[in-house]
Amino acid sequence: MYRLEVQKIDNKNLRVNFQEDDARSAFKEYQSVDFSLLNPYFDILLEQIPQEYLQNGSSVEQYQKLKDKSLSLFQILFSDIGDRIRECSNTKSPKNLQIVIDEEIAHIPFEILHSGENFLWEGFIINRQIATSSFNQSQTNKEDLISSTISLVGNPSEDSEIDSSIRTELLDLNEILDDVTEVNGPHFGREINQYHLTEILNTSDIFHFSGHFRVNENRQTGWELADNQFFTTSHIHKMRKVPRFIFSNTCGEQNGISTNGFIREFLNSGVQTYLTAIGKVPTDEAGFFSKEFYRSLIKGKTVGESVYHSKKELVKRYGISNLAWMFFALYGNGSLTLFPKLKYKKKIKWQGAVLSLMLCFGLITVFNFSKDYFHTESLIVSTHPSNSEILIDGQMLGCSPLKVSVKKNQSISVIKEGFDTLYCHLDKVNERWGLVIDGNYNGIVQKSDVSRILPVYTSDESIPMIPNNLHTILFENINSSVIIHRSSIKFNGKAVKLAVDKYPHRYLVMLNGKEFNSRFTVQSDTTITKSDILEYWNPTL
Repeated sequence: MYRLEVQKIDNKNLRVNFQEDDARSAFKEYQSVDFSLLNPYFDILLEQIPQEYLQNGSSVEQYQKLKDKSLSLFQILFSDIGDRIRECSNTKSPKNLQIVIDEEIAHIPFEILHSGENFLWEGFIINRQIATSSFNQSQTNKEDLISSTISLVGNPSEDSEIDSSIRTELLDLNEILDDVTEVNGPHFGREINQYHLTEILNTSDIFHFSGHFRVNENRQTGWELADNQFFTTSHIHKMRKVPRFIFSNTCGEQNGISTNGFIREFLNSGVQTYLTAIGKVPTDEAGFFSKEFYRSLIKGKTVGESVYHSKKELVKRYGISNLAWMFFALYGNGSLTLFPKLKYKKKIKWQGAVLSLMLCFGLITVFNFSKDYFHTESLIVSTHPSNSEILIDGQMLGCSPLKVSVKKNQSISVIKEGFDTLYCHLDKVNERWGLVIDGNYNGIVQKSDVSRILPVYTSDESIPMIPNNLHTILFENINSSVIIHRSSIKFNGKAVKLAVDKYPHRYLVMLNGKEFNSRFTVQSDTTITKSDILEYWNPTL
């Protein structure tokens, strides 16, 4: 687990620290940030862009604006530690990141900050801890909880605009959860007054609320009920028992992190984990998110993993330019597991059935392994340039483009005079069968052409051949992106390896929030390090 601490040390300055969590007792080196520099970005990211999204729907231009502004905010907030955060970020296997923040700056949208490579939520499983709350991650019960009761409450304010979608959402959740635990509800409408809501919270292990979160006439924030009534911090304070987990799937104004401590009050009262929408969310997208969240949760995933999964599914369903994924934040214990795997309410009672399932599982595993290992794929091997010789297990079959049938355990070589011999093999990458290049080049740079070497090629793509007179340039341990001037292709990674011709090219690299560039000719195999770039390259003004 990683730990990010952001503290407001006076009216102007923030103190920021990023480290592995097991190093908390070690000496900390903090960087100082002028808080006033951040405010203009908050207005754009928390007010302007969400309002445009809700009024006009999603657009690529709006997404790009979010990406650009959140990158600028990332660079200001994490100027000295940005490289370390990028190194630890991993979109394929994200680790937990606990963000410890003061209550009055808890509105900083950490999840949507962009590192130049990806949004923070894409590279980490994020949960927040309010520094002034009594919740302590180290004191949480790490044992799994088989919930005895989950309560579902929807639209107690009886808003007609959201009533239909919330009823659909909660009825779907009831169906999803009914085989796993006891469901209390769904409860809808004005029957949920302050007293009834307190009673439901007192008797629930898990509590799900779908409705409005707004500010009342006394400037108190809370869940909106019927007849202009609200459930606020004063009601939380009087409770004798609280749920272990709360999901407040609300649409409305900002969710009271820094206004009157609604979430903090729940955490202080004993709630371990609080998941919330942090602004107005379209009801269809909010309902889709909640259903994906609980589907993941009942499979034994942690709350943090389930939030990460649900955001990924939102992107798959609606596209990355639909900004619904930016509106959810998790507070407290992100490692909480509410439904341990295979410990459902409807358990299998007969040992024979269990043994049969185990046998079937074993047979399926062996079958899938054998099926993949001996898989044969029919592909058109196309190369650039064409007329390259295609050999499978050393046997010449013809010249590209050529249709071949190849097995996973066979070796494929592609030969053309004047070009390096290309070696590849059949494999499955992201559920797609294709030819995987045996080598670690990221791309080829020639005078009039810049091309990317893909991890897998199918019949729809041509494999680029590397001329044997090209030299190698390796950007070592930069953990950044490399762009060749006049090309829009970005080569991303901790290390970027390119095959380059004899002509001069300008290379652009983003480091420590600044863009550096240099124009030179690669006359022999060359290695460029981060220190080389910072010391010898030109910063872009």
